[in-house]
Amino acid sequence: MKGISEPVHNSPESGADHETSDFPSPGLFRRIATLIYDGVLLICLEIVVALPLPAIPEEVRSSFGGRMAIFAAMMLVAWLFVGYCWTHGGQTLGERAWRVRVVAQEGSPMTWGLSLRRLLLGIPSLIAAGTGYLWVLVDRDGQTWHDRLSGSRAQYYGKATKAATEPTTPDAA
Repeated sequence: MKGISEPVHNSPESGADHETSDFPSPGLFRRIATLIYDGVLLICLEIVVALPLPAIPEEVRSSFGGRMAIFAAMMLVAWLFVGYCWTHGGQTLGERAWRVRVVAQEGSPMTWGLSLRRLLLGIPSLIAAGTGYLWVLVDRDGQTWHDRLSGSRAQYYGKATKAATEPTTPDAA
């Protein structure tokens, strides 16, 4: 059973040539922390997008079509936020703070299509009482439902180890 905390590994910035398998999946605590951090940022963005809503007549806003248009606009904002972050470096601001990045399952950078799939599949992971996130505790690779189903995965890249940051010196012979 995978623990809630993770081991520390070299960071991608260390310049070392690492396979993506060198980076473990983030634990449950780290995933929840990034979710909360990015959730706060996303709520702020959604509030800005919702500012013009009072200018729309109430009968339009409260109609089924109006509610669906508002929902679609909010989902578009969420996708643009995570999609841009994931396709330009693989990290949202919360993931950067918690040293997590998102990549395609084989380790290649995320695409816009893959980011949409991950976002949409992350919703059931969360609203099913968080079961999709709790899955990291029993999954052999520490992945969530949306990691598995979307063809992407999160990686924890921790602080650089001492060996990776120490300068190499020639052997004195």
